[in-house]
Amino acid sequence: MSRRRVRKLQKPHENQTIVTERKLWITILKNVGIILLALSSLTINNWNLKPYYNNASLLWMERSVDSKQKLTQYPRICKKRNSDKEDQHSGDSEKTLPMTWIMFMGDSNMRHTYYWWTTKDRQKNGVKGSTYGLDRTNSGYGDRWADQEILFPVPEDDENGDSRKKVSRYSFRFLHGSLEEFVDDANHWDIARRAVTQEEYVQQHGKIHNGENHGTAAEAKKGDDKHDSMWEGRIRPSDVALEATNYQNLIDDNSKEFISMMEKWEIKTSPDVVILTQGWGGVPRSGEIDVVRTIVKNNPETLFIWSPLYVTDHSKDRYESYVESGVFSWSEPNLRMVDLWHMARTLPISKSLYHAPVGGKYMQEAMAHIWKQVSICTTGE
Repeated sequence: MSRRRVRKLQKPHENQTIVTERKLWITILKNVGIILLALSSLTINNWNLKPYYNNASLLWMERSVDSKQKLTQYPRICKKRNSDKEDQHSGDSEKTLPMTWIMFMGDSNMRHTYYWWTTKDRQKNGVKGSTYGLDRTNSGYGDRWADQEILFPVPEDDENGDSRKKVSRYSFRFLHGSLEEFVDDANHWDIARRAVTQEEYVQQHGKIHNGENHGTAAEAKKGDDKHDSMWEGRIRPSDVALEATNYQNLIDDNSKEFISMMEKWEIKTSPDVVILTQGWGGVPRSGEIDVVRTIVKNNPETLFIWSPLYVTDHSKDRYESYVESGVFSWSEPNLRMVDLWHMARTLPISKSLYHAPVGGKYMQEAMAHIWKQVSICTTGE
C-alpha cells in the first residue's frame, strides 16, 4: 500500500497528531536557526563591533561569498606533510589551491615593505588602487595612512592548454593602534579604508545626531588612543597622523580599470596569506595574544605569518614581553611565528619613528625569513 494511501486511512485524531508534531519540529528548527544566526553575528571573543562601512555599498562591487561554503581546516595553499591523512581540500594530498590574495598588516614600515614587495621583480602591469604608494605627502592626509590594494593579471594554462588570465591581489591594512580596528579588519578582510574628515564621515554614515558623535566602537577607541598614557614607552605618531585617522571611510574612488580587473578576481572568504607585523603602539601587543589566537582559529584556510617585532618599537623589553607570553612556541596548523629579534636588535634605538630603507638589506633579509615560511608550506618540504 502506498504511503499516500496510508495517510488517507488514518483517523482524524491521528492526522491532528501528525500536524502538531510537524509544527513542533518546525518551531524547534526555527529556534535553532535563530540561535545559530545570533552566534554567527557575534564577532571574535564576543567583540560586538559595528563595521566601518555601509552594507549597501561595499568597496568595489556588490558581491558576496556563499556563506554556506565549507571551510577546510588547513591553509588552502599548503600541502599536508602526512599523506596518510585525508586531505581536506579534495582527498588529494598533493592538491593545493592557487595563491591569489596576499595581505600585509602593520604600520608605515610594513607599508613600505608591501610597496617594495609588489614592485620588485614584477612586470609593470599592476593596476593600482587609488591610495597605492609610499608616504604620499602630496596627496592629502587621507591617503598617507590609508589601506592599499594592487592587482596583477596572472596568465594560467588550463587542462586543455588554453591560456586564460587570472588576477592576483595584494592588499595592505594599516593598523592605527586600535585593537578593535585590527579585529574589524579580520572580520571584513575585503574592506579597505582611508582617513576622512568628520564632515566627510557624517555625509556617508550620518552618525552625528543632536551634536553627539555616535561613531563605531573602533572610532571611539581611536579617539582614546590619542592620550599620552596610551603611548607611554611606545613610538607615538604625530598629532596630525592621529587626527587624520580618527574617522575612516571605505575607499570608493578606484579607477574603472581597477574595478574591471577586480571583477575578474576570484573572491575568497579570507586572504591566502596574511603577513602580520606591528601597527601603531605595537598592536597586536603581547597582552592581546588571545585575540590573535581567535582570529587565526576562525580563519583556518588562511596561512598567518606573524612577526611581532619588525622595525618600529623594537625594544628589548617589548621583545621579552612576547617571549614571556610563550607566543613564539605557539603552534597552529595555519600559523607560523617568525622571530626577527636577531635582526631588530641591530636597528638604531630612537624615541622617534625609524623607517628601514625601502628595499634595503634589512627589509630584504626580513622578508626572506617571512616568505620562507610561505614557501615551506606551499611545497610541503
